[in-house]
Amino acid sequence: MKMLLEILREPLVIGASIAAVLIVAGTYPLSHWLYGELDVDPIPVNTHVSGVIDTPTPAADIDLPDLTYTTDELTPEQSTDSDEESSASESDAYELTPEDEALLLEHFRETLPPLKRESPHGFGPYPDIPPDYPRQNLWDELERLDEVAGRELGRSSINHELMHRVLIKLWNQGKKAEGAVLDSDNGRVYPMYEDTVYVKWTEVEEDNGNIDRYIGRYRCHPSLKDYRDAVEMGTQPSWIKVVAMEDGGADPYSFLDLP
Repeated sequence: MKMLLEILREPLVIGASIAAVLIVAGTYPLSHWLYGELDVDPIPVNTHVSGVIDTPTPAADIDLPDLTYTTDELTPEQSTDSDEESSASESDAYELTPEDEALLLEHFRETLPPLKRESPHGFGPYPDIPPDYPRQNLWDELERLDEVAGRELGRSSINHELMHRVLIKLWNQGKKAEGAVLDSDNGRVYPMYEDTVYVKWTEVEEDNGNIDRYIGRYRCHPSLKDYRDAVEMGTQPSWIKVVAMEDGGADPYSFLDLP
């Protein structure tokens, strides 16, 4: 207790106490001088808690200009007429006469390039058919073959497309042939020209050691089928070209740059 009194008697403590009293005493006059008197609204009683029910305050009278509200109601006759007009307008907006359709189709044919049709076998767009090629509806015919034959002849339709792609490219190069054969053994396409036969030779050694050679396979234009024996004997006419099958024809995938 004695120590506490000694501390309170210290000049620093006495000065700090006097300063605190002056600050507290000057707060109220200072706030009154800055902000003036403050009006505090009373807090309304919570009627739900206290159980006191307040009487509603009547609303103040507000003068509004006279407003007129009208509601248009359609009679059954008017409603029917409106529906008919709406249906007629929609019909006029979306229906085209045959003459209009013909004009639009003609316009699109003249202004838009023709669509490139795609191969169903993954070979990309069909090549354009030359105007003098014998089968102008070729791609339609091949797609119809797919539809009719189905899966059983699916591979055959692929071979037909490969053959005609090769023939069209040769046709554009000036080497025109109207038919071709795709050999099932080596996969090569042999265009059928009226002056060319494709031959696969087979050699057999006889008992006396001599080698006998004969035609194992023979591919040609129908007009040259009767020359097989002459070709085998080497007595065919000079205008007939005899080409070994391994040297003739074209591999369709490399020739056409197909994947």
